[in-house]
Amino acid sequence: MKSHNRQLARLGAGAVGLFVAGSFASPAYAVDGTDLSVELSGTTIAAGSTEKVVEIDLENVGKTTPESVDIIFTVGDLVGAFQFADICDDDPADGTVYCAVDKTSIPEPGGTTDLSYLVTRADDSADASGELTVTVLVDGDDNTANNTDTAEVVIGEHGVDLGVVAEDVRAPIDADASLESGAPVYIDGSIAPGGSTAVVATVFNQGDMTADGVRISVTLPEQATFTEPEQGCEYSADNRTVTCDYSEITLIPADHDTQDGDATSGGTFWFPAKIDAGVAKSGALTGGSVTVAALAAVPYGPKQNVAAPTALPENVELLDAADVDKVVDVDESDNTDTYSIFVSVNGGSGGGSTGGDGSSLPVTGAQAGLFGGLGAFVIVLGAALFLIARRRRVVLMTPGDEKPNA
Repeated sequence: MKSHNRQLARLGAGAVGLFVAGSFASPAYAVDGTDLSVELSGTTIAAGSTEKVVEIDLENVGKTTPESVDIIFTVGDLVGAFQFADICDDDPADGTVYCAVDKTSIPEPGGTTDLSYLVTRADDSADASGELTVTVLVDGDDNTANNTDTAEVVIGEHGVDLGVVAEDVRAPIDADASLESGAPVYIDGSIAPGGSTAVVATVFNQGDMTADGVRISVTLPEQATFTEPEQGCEYSADNRTVTCDYSEITLIPADHDTQDGDATSGGTFWFPAKIDAGVAKSGALTGGSVTVAALAAVPYGPKQNVAAPTALPENVELLDAADVDKVVDVDESDNTDTYSIFVSVNGGSGGGSTGGDGSSLPVTGAQAGLFGGLGAFVIVLGAALFLIARRRRVVLMTPGDEKPNA
């Protein structure tokens, strides 16, 4: 088994726009018909940070896909103390914005469309707070009780603020080629029983302190197991949960990640997995999750922008594993994300070097939709994202490079 550093790419410095992630898992179906729910997370901004990406999960917990979906954003008394990135090409200055969700982005049963947008603090907003309300209007929704969520946007304390995005998994990989190349090598077709795929998670720091070391824990849905165990990580007895401590990975605050360089505020991890050959029904394998935490939090210093340290400073000591929960994370609501693995019993790929019909060539890079249910993956941090390769599972993918031939 070979181990390689990965060829890394970085997002453009100063990237701005809408952070749109794809579909996520549904824990259970609520009704037999149409039922979409909405949930807010990531609404606490670190005391020394200027902005935060707020996440809005639009989840399909029904058994049908609606024909149309609209979203109402009510920002109310947040206007003034906070500025919002344009929502649906509209200005929320009057307190309300109406948006239509593109039909191709309406989540299917078992999936979620994760819409996110940037909230920026005004200079005098040290003690400001207010409510953000999001309401989803769904054509033929049989349960409207879960169509509205409200969260308070507040200024929190100082500290790291890690977040994670784990996309739904929909494409098979060539397992051997992926391990050799150091990045998922996707192939045409869908994931079949017995096939290989990869769970991909992006981790980023929006706090005002540096995360000195990162712990990432990944749980697979039932009927999926990890392949090619990674050295130094702990696996559960059923091989469905892995926990890795990346002690030398340093994630600086996004506010200071403003130019290309060796330092980074975030990056992407991937873990190969195999689907049980006995899966008998097409659809979503639900219950997958990814959780992140900082091993230690240290004050940000300008030297951290020059190069990522190969060794810890003399005044920094990483906590023991049992003490990781003592590290303050400003907003833990976005430290865990869920995902599903979509399996096709008929017409899927077994995960070899060809697609389901045996005629397709491997495609290097993430599949279409891996980094965007709306066709884009741009984290609105006003910063570059780049991660130092340490093990085979650490790699960063560029937004324009994730489209296969299929």
